[in-house]
Amino acid sequence: MKRHTKNEISTRRLLADARAHVSDEQFFCSPAFTAYLEHMAAIHTSRYSYRYHLTVQMDWLPIPKTHLAYTNNQHIYINAGHPIVSRYTKRNERYLYVLGLFVHELGHVLYTDFPAWALFVQSVLKGQWRPDLSSCSSERVQQSVAEIQAFLDKGPPYRQVIAAVLKHLLNILEDAYIELCLLKKFPGVFGSALMYMRNDDLTQSHTLTEQQNAGLSPWTIAVNLLLYYARFGKLPLGNEPASHPCVQALSPCLETVQNSIVGTFSDRIQAVVMLLVYLWPLANPEKDWARFFSDCQSKQTPSVRTSGLFTEAPIGDTRPAEQGILILEDLCRDRKMTGTGRIQYDDAYLPHKNNAALNDILDQVAIEQLEKQRAAALNTSVQKMDLGALHNHVDITIHRASVITQDMREKYKKIAAPLLPLSNRLQQELSRELHKRKYPQTMPGYALGKRIDTKRLYRPDQKIFTKNVPAKKGFDMAVAVLLDESGSMGSKDRYKYAQAAAIILQDFCYRLHIPMMVYGHSTSGDLVDLYSYVEYDVFADLDRYRLADIQARRSNRDGAALRYVSRRLLERPERNKIIILVSDGNPAHTNYWGEAAEEDLRAFRSEFVSCGGLLIAAAIGDDKDAIHRIYGQSFMDITDLSSFPLRLTQYLKRHIRR
Repeated sequence: MKRHTKNEISTRRLLADARAHVSDEQFFCSPAFTAYLEHMAAIHTSRYSYRYHLTVQMDWLPIPKTHLAYTNNQHIYINAGHPIVSRYTKRNERYLYVLGLFVHELGHVLYTDFPAWALFVQSVLKGQWRPDLSSCSSERVQQSVAEIQAFLDKGPPYRQVIAAVLKHLLNILEDAYIELCLLKKFPGVFGSALMYMRNDDLTQSHTLTEQQNAGLSPWTIAVNLLLYYARFGKLPLGNEPASHPCVQALSPCLETVQNSIVGTFSDRIQAVVMLLVYLWPLANPEKDWARFFSDCQSKQTPSVRTSGLFTEAPIGDTRPAEQGILILEDLCRDRKMTGTGRIQYDDAYLPHKNNAALNDILDQVAIEQLEKQRAAALNTSVQKMDLGALHNHVDITIHRASVITQDMREKYKKIAAPLLPLSNRLQQELSRELHKRKYPQTMPGYALGKRIDTKRLYRPDQKIFTKNVPAKKGFDMAVAVLLDESGSMGSKDRYKYAQAAAIILQDFCYRLHIPMMVYGHSTSGDLVDLYSYVEYDVFADLDRYRLADIQARRSNRDGAALRYVSRRLLERPERNKIIILVSDGNPAHTNYWGEAAEEDLRAFRSEFVSCGGLLIAAAIGDDKDAIHRIYGQSFMDITDLSSFPLRLTQYLKRHIRR
């Protein structure tokens, strides 16, 4: 079992407290949650050669008549604050439902033919909508067709309303189609979340009787029955007979609806046109389609979820979809769908399998909140710090990324891969020395003593005694690394050497439990910018990824940055305090350059050394002359990174033996 240090225990307690105070809004709208969804989307869309980066926007609008979820083929929007989501009291339940919404919208990206959808809408706007009704030429059907055509002939606004109604109906069938595709091909986390949402929607659905008692219009009732039937295969009649007008209007289309859900996109277009014709007698356009008229007048695209109904805003110019025909019987057999529409699933699909991801995201959100607090505290403290007469008038801002992105992780791993073996060498070089000083040792080879080493009785020099060497105090150390991120560090990739040295040192200190921090520094006009990459006593396993952001920026005011890190370092309880500076030896800022700046840096070195600290100024290539001129014998050449561990070891051994 791994033993945790006091700092690690303290950090874990701090994290646990932060987790307990994370609100649902902070959780769902956090960059960590968004990044998780986008990462999962990238994984699954790559299976279909999707050529865009699918973005996700999480929102928190606790207002009933707002968007719940939609997609335009390149972007997914989810309102986690919607009352439909907030009816759950537990976060894991809300998480599963929101994840189900995301999976549903991802299904549209993968399986909905967006270009064909757009062409269909355009044809309706041109008046080209007539269905193939050769199988049914009843007088009632012909009358509905004539009335719809007359409605379209009133002008473009009316065509837009009919187009919106058809999109509304088409989306119902498309929802059912893409969910069947997802259930077929997405087991595990995504499959369980989608099934959780479906089962919940099934539970929240209302029967025909309940809708009628609530005063809903016949059109609305029929559309809601259609949604239920398309997704779950049944009509929830309640106490109403099959002869109910809404049921009678739907009945001629049910077989077509069923076939379209397992068919092609063209089948679903044909089905919705038939639905419009058969449901037309139930419609009161001025009442039932009022929002569509309003949307047309304001030139807005309707995108509202009502009574469990999704309406999308399908805008896109490509579809990486897989257009095939799925067999309904196979889908039902694979997912064991019962007559009620509820999906029965085994342990592999249980919702609790999502808890690991939820807890990981919660940790990230809690850390994000802590890091925001930390950044605020750092900026407050630096304003109160005495940095010397030459720098006290300068405004200093500390920048610290509160979120560790996936890009930062991947970039770090790529850069660090060839460098970590050098860290291992450094660990091996120093770990023995540190072990000797930390624990009592039995040392052989003494001419006098109280204890004889029987293995050395025949030594000619008579050094046959051993001696107990007690553990030494003061072996402990704290390290501060300061990186010059001025524009000149971009020449000959100097900043990359600085970044490499920081990565090696961070890994070395982390592995040996040596407190350390890493800062970069530059300027913005008259402002001094300090970049906090690694801090003392924080989540060191995450801090490392911030090192991927090291880069060459603008000017540099070395004296202010050095005094800041030294003040922080000198506050540490460790006996040995070490600053490792990586710079090109060319300070340049407002009223801070040339000999005056160099004299300030020499003065700082004297101050820090007089306090018992060790300053190591690392030079790169031809910078060593400037570094030597400023810092004297404290400089170390790190141009050859392979020799860096040995050179640094020599410095550190001399220091910790004092």
